[in-house]
Amino acid sequence: MIIETNILSEISLKASSLSERLNQLSSCFILSSNETEIINQRLEHWCQIIGDGDWRKLKKRLEWDNLTLEEIKPFLENGKISTEFSLPPWTEILTLWVETTAKFNLKRVTEQFPSFPIDPNNPLPFEEIWFSAVIVARKKLCERLAIPTISFEQIPFTLLSARAYQNLERMLLQRLVNMGGKTLYHEFCQFRPPIYNGLNFFLEQFDLLTQLDLTPPETTYYQAFVKNFLQDGLLTLWKNYPVLARLMVTTLNFWVEATAEFILRLKDDRSTVPQLQGKIKEIQGSLSDFHNRGRSVFILTLESGQKIIYKPKNIGLEVAYNQLLTWCNQQQFPLPFKTIDHCDSDTYGWVLDYIEQEPCADAAAAQRFYQRGECYFACCMSWEVMTVIMRI
Repeated sequence: MIIETNILSEISLKASSLSERLNQLSSCFILSSNETEIINQRLEHWCQIIGDGDWRKLKKRLEWDNLTLEEIKPFLENGKISTEFSLPPWTEILTLWVETTAKFNLKRVTEQFPSFPIDPNNPLPFEEIWFSAVIVARKKLCERLAIPTISFEQIPFTLLSARAYQNLERMLLQRLVNMGGKTLYHEFCQFRPPIYNGLNFFLEQFDLLTQLDLTPPETTYYQAFVKNFLQDGLLTLWKNYPVLARLMVTTLNFWVEATAEFILRLKDDRSTVPQLQGKIKEIQGSLSDFHNRGRSVFILTLESGQKIIYKPKNIGLEVAYNQLLTWCNQQQFPLPFKTIDHCDSDTYGWVLDYIEQEPCADAAAAQRFYQRGECYFACCMSWEVMTVIMRI
């Protein structure tokens, strides 16, 4: 399937941010009387979001960037492609995504290698629509790792079990589902007969779905909906929701970047960190807020059963804090503190001790817990309660 350049240009132009329109795409936005109505609608919507309808708040926000309402009006229209317009880099992945989706055979998904990150017992809403994104992500990951294709003979499978790699792809699929779920549900409600929407709402309002012990609903409309979207490679979806297209491509690209980085770091550090020897059996991700282009903390379970934490950020503060606890223990504090081994690699780090959360065994243990808690918090402010470990 070949996508016309003008269609890609239209999608990317509509997905452009205000700053991009002001600084890079000004020739595409010339105030036209034909779009006065849509400009006013967007201004009113923007004002409602920023200032609850108070125009003074919107004007004040614009003043922070030395802008006025009159200056930004042309940049709120749909825009027209000019001769100076060039496609942004993210449309290259979007093109590959559309082409891959158009020839993707949903019925042969189980024949793919590696196995797709699906769980029959826990299906994700509209996950079939995003399966082709996994194939695109694999292709881009191979490019990042400088390998021709994914196979058992080379990375990542020399470092990760098939299950661990599947965990990584499941994280990507989950993020895409979360990002596109509301849009697809809205489209699905428009696609299926209206009576289904009203019936489901009625049953949910009165909690009758559970009380009536209804059998699983017919999936005929759902399957037809998925097939309808996939047949043109999701191009209709991207044309109707260009900002979503850009967000989804960005999410996919961030996953490729962060995953390749993790795999290469694991490969490089195995020789110097004995705890990283052996294959990673399982990976648990999405344990922290996504930061720095979609990176997040991983808990790695080795074949031996040992658990190690990978943190894609500087862990110098944690290392220094553990050094403080070690010093406290050397001063013969009445209650010793739990310390943790780290491997600090400046821009990232490995936490080599995984502490399982356990309840206090008895009243004496609970008393020691709170006594240590007072020591932890002495003369300190602004603590993250979820990151404090207290030994009992």
